Amino acid sequence: MVLCALLSGACKTESSNQVADAATPSPTASATATATAAPTVAPALPTAEIQAFVNPHGLPPYAGATGVLEGTVYVAGDEPLPIPGLDFSKCPDAKAVHGNVFREGPKVEGGKRPLLDAVVGVTGYKEAYIPVPRQPVVVEIKDCAFSARTVLVTFGQRLDIANRESTSEDHFYAINLTRGVKGALMVAPPGGEAVHLYPKIPGRDLLSDNMGRTFLTADVFVTRHPLNAVSRAGGKYRIEGIPVGTMRATAFHPAFADANQKHVAADAGLEAFGEPVEIKDGKVTTYDVVLTYKRPPTASLPTAATSTPSAPKLR
Repeated sequence: MVLCALLSGACKTESSNQVADAATPSPTASATATATAAPTVAPALPTAEIQAFVNPHGLPPYAGATGVLEGTVYVAGDEPLPIPGLDFSKCPDAKAVHGNVFREGPKVEGGKRPLLDAVVGVTGYKEAYIPVPRQPVVVEIKDCAFSARTVLVTFGQRLDIANRESTSEDHFYAINLTRGVKGALMVAPPGGEAVHLYPKIPGRDLLSDNMGRTFLTADVFVTRHPLNAVSRAGGKYRIEGIPVGTMRATAFHPAFADANQKHVAADAGLEAFGEPVEIKDGKVTTYDVVLTYKRPPTASLPTAATSTPSAPKLR
């Protein structure tokens, strides 16, 4: 165990040197925001603009051996409070997803709980860059809830919002990406074509619905590299295609203090942040994380009227 200071309070990181064959993925949640297996699509932005951000030094794409990092993110400390001011009377099923400050699973040994919607990112590779995925990231809407409350999009990647509601009654959604989309709202009809969004501003954004469902929000992080993942059911995450060698893994949760700072630091690959992890060719390295949550004063809790998170500057 190694103590660190990734987030508010202490952050205890547990990493294992055990390795396994990377051919068989571990079970993960099915309802997620994922890079879809659908055919590739054109880049969301001009290639030169994408390269200027994700590959400013003109490095060649990485073509060497790769491995996998996977594990579980846990939370210790205070339990999440309900977010004040939210009305779920018309969408009671959405409360389980959007009702509290963060989502967690049942307690396990030691009192820690699996933490959903946390971000784990890997940096530390040099002399090459990881290309932007050509598959869009897909977020689904079902029972008035997003399939994830944290979404990761590599700069230049498309974000699709798909309405999976079974009926049309009161189930249209006016999708809004606060900093990334200008002009008319884009409506996602039940069972219709997904809304295509093209985030053009790196950093942290807010995905929301402008048809009165103030609870329906998700944090969107537009990153400079794709080697990151969001924890799902059971706190599980998995990152594939990592260059072999000693890398650095960083974890944070959007609802915890200093999330913006940690996102910027990890995305920039600052060596002061994160824990060393050894990635081996064709193998799985296990990296479990325990984040400690300290509940802020009640007056500091988010509400239905919370404004868009400020965008930290990325170098």
